[in-house]
Amino acid sequence: MTTERRRHPRIKLLAQVSLTRDGQAHVLSTLDVSLSGLFVAVDPAGYPDMVVGSEAEIVLHPTPELAEQGAEKVQARARVARIETGGVRHAGFGLEITRIDADNMLRLGSLIKKFTDAAHS
Repeated sequence: MTTERRRHPRIKLLAQVSLTRDGQAHVLSTLDVSLSGLFVAVDPAGYPDMVVGSEAEIVLHPTPELAEQGAEKVQARARVARIETGGVRHAGFGLEITRIDADNMLRLGSLIKKFTDAAHS
């Protein structure tokens, strides 16, 4: 059994995230999101410059359904906290949010709440 060490609960959310590092922008997909980070599903071998500790600017785009409910994109800075190569877990990057302003934190909280409310209705 593993011990959950996350500060905030994750929600399963398939959404697009734009990740920009060293002037290179990539549009990827999330598997889950929390107030402190997100998991991006991608083959890490295709991104050799993304190592643990690497930082990037991210823009999380709400799904069309959440956008219709007023959810807005969220901009932040994040660092690679872990890299999964596949196997037991999905391949991708665990990103920890390192810098986010108050407005974007409110947008992120609202996006998570709208998704959670929609999932329970």
